[in-house]
Amino acid sequence: MTTQFVPAGWPIDPRSQRFIYDEATKNIINLEQEQATAKRLQNNKLQGYDEVVAISEETLNTTLRLRYSHVLKKKKDLRLREFNHVIPRFGVMKAKITAPHLQLVVDKNGGQSVLFFVNFQSGTFEWWRGSDPSNFEKFVQKVDGWSVALEVNFNKKDLARPPSPVYKQISTMTPGSYSVSQILLTLSNASVASINMEASNFPNTPDLNRKRDMYDLVIADFKRYFDQYLQWLKRGPYSVLGYTIQLNKTADSQLPRELQPTDVFLRTQIYTPCTEAFKNQFPNTKRPVRGGLDALMFLQMTGNKSPPEERYYDDRLPTNWVTGKVDCSLTMSKSVFWDSYLVDKFSVFNLQALSIANDIWWWIRSNDRSLNRPWQLTSKERPTTARWSPTADGASYVWREPVVKELPDREFESWTTLVGNNMEWKPGTDEIDIFMYIHSMRRIEHSRGFYHNSLELRWRLKLRLNTIKDGKLEAIITSDSPQVKSQQIHADSKSWFISDNDRRELESKTEEAVKAALAKRELTKDLSEILNDKSKFVFPGAGEFAMREPKFNAQGDLQLDLTLKSEDIIVDDTFHLIVNAKGSEPHEKWLKLETREENTWRAVLVKDQAEGTEFQISDGNLVMDIKGLPEGPRAGISNISSESRQRLMVFNSEEEYEDFEKEQDDAKKRQKCEFSVTGSEVLFSRDNGKTWHRRFYLKGDMVGFTFGDPHPYYDDEDVKLFMLDAIY
Repeated sequence: MTTQFVPAGWPIDPRSQRFIYDEATKNIINLEQEQATAKRLQNNKLQGYDEVVAISEETLNTTLRLRYSHVLKKKKDLRLREFNHVIPRFGVMKAKITAPHLQLVVDKNGGQSVLFFVNFQSGTFEWWRGSDPSNFEKFVQKVDGWSVALEVNFNKKDLARPPSPVYKQISTMTPGSYSVSQILLTLSNASVASINMEASNFPNTPDLNRKRDMYDLVIADFKRYFDQYLQWLKRGPYSVLGYTIQLNKTADSQLPRELQPTDVFLRTQIYTPCTEAFKNQFPNTKRPVRGGLDALMFLQMTGNKSPPEERYYDDRLPTNWVTGKVDCSLTMSKSVFWDSYLVDKFSVFNLQALSIANDIWWWIRSNDRSLNRPWQLTSKERPTTARWSPTADGASYVWREPVVKELPDREFESWTTLVGNNMEWKPGTDEIDIFMYIHSMRRIEHSRGFYHNSLELRWRLKLRLNTIKDGKLEAIITSDSPQVKSQQIHADSKSWFISDNDRRELESKTEEAVKAALAKRELTKDLSEILNDKSKFVFPGAGEFAMREPKFNAQGDLQLDLTLKSEDIIVDDTFHLIVNAKGSEPHEKWLKLETREENTWRAVLVKDQAEGTEFQISDGNLVMDIKGLPEGPRAGISNISSESRQRLMVFNSEEEYEDFEKEQDDAKKRQKCEFSVTGSEVLFSRDNGKTWHRRFYLKGDMVGFTFGDPHPYYDDEDVKLFMLDAIY
């Protein structure tokens, strides 16, 4: 697999954000899909995992394009597309992001790394060279059209120890979670990302042939900047895009504990083309590579079971999990859906069969055709469990009990009941065939012969996995008419008067009577209630996927086609500010604004986050958040005429700042202080971004800025120096 940048090979529809294919390409895709789907039902192996959820590369990229689309963008999403980050001594980048994209397969096979591309629509990278601010030389490079490739190892954990409130926020991929936000954060996790310059694309840079030195300077300094940028982001749960992403917890609490995903291993799968035409139409040199059908796999275990040793996965064994028009899929092992759920819950069917067999015992002895009669088939109590046994293509249940009883006048009565049920899945369909078989035989023996009567019941039912709504399975159970056969044998002198016609008439009446009694049973209704009401199955991922077309494969695993639901990717705009001053008394206190005089606020420190003030960054200003909008007072520097390197931080309303611009007395003016937040790092500048600072000071209850070298203040016991971390 080449690591060079791969451009898009087809136009993209501005509304659907999907690639637009010509008719010839569509035909190739359709043929590929037919063959791939057939192979998926026949040959896929789960390799010891309980569940595999697979999402195609193009599904993820289409979702990202939709979310970042400028046609569909919302005003509140502006920060989603902003990339404004300052790294002191390394540079400043102010740019607009367009939709990022993923390349799931980095090597020739699937693996545990992806390429995540940060794509810039427009903007600049500014940096300075020189020994100190007095002789800095400024450089500016446009970043329009740049695509920066980050290689992300999504199963690796390499997070620097962040502030404790940030550490509590850290959320890795959890079993049963497939939200777009969670996937985006996992596959763009800055803590395990490194820049891949070969796979990146840097248009609009100095000409490589005519200005090689300048080109090398730009690329080298940008790499230094971006490497340091990633280092800063390693202190928290940040995306390489520069922000935290809100995660909605969608745990499948409706699943029984033994069916809940409890362990997950992420891996990518390279798509294996089934036709030569498809392989040629989607080469490695243009996107979507392999039709965008490389997949991100969630290899999961349920019920706290251990995963396969060393989490091994052999790319050579299975065929493709996603196929042509199937963007996403869920494959659930036979052991989970069939054995742990369906066979377990449907053991009620076997208990129903035993109840019918017991009623038959009564029906062939009297004219009473009532249901659920007292237990007579054995001297023991009525069974309370009737478990299925697994077979190669389903499950079976066999129950047989012979009984002999002595009667008066040296007569003996014996009876034997056999219940033999079968349940089989039909590969390639959503259907299950269910068969009930009951054979009840009664025999009376005495000195002058014997009397024998028996009844055989065959009943066929069909269960269909009909619909899935909100992840909940709806099953439909139908039945054929029960087939009943009665047999009467009289081989004794006591019954010499019973003719063959009489015997056949008795057999017929018995059969009709049993059918009439069975009609009173609402067997399909009772069984449907078990699956649809009392023990409804809820598939994992119900909150993130629409599910359709469940089908059994040849091994009895259940496969579903999925559609990833479009959802908002919500970026945290607001944050609290916490003191970072290890070993010092104000460590981990929170910044709060208090009113000191009309339209003026001062910053103080408080113990609890709940007491602290929420802030936003708006146009470079630190602003108090007001109901989700940056409309509160903003931070400034007091007394612009002062030469002191320690200056009080004050907050004023927007109206006050307009008045300050008209103020003639420098002692009363407010100087703008530009802020930048990268990850949790908070910086400020008072010279339009030429120099940036990180240290604040606390003296008494007053919080202020420290500009320049802080060492002159270390001897002042009344002054505490610290940094601030942003906690989103």
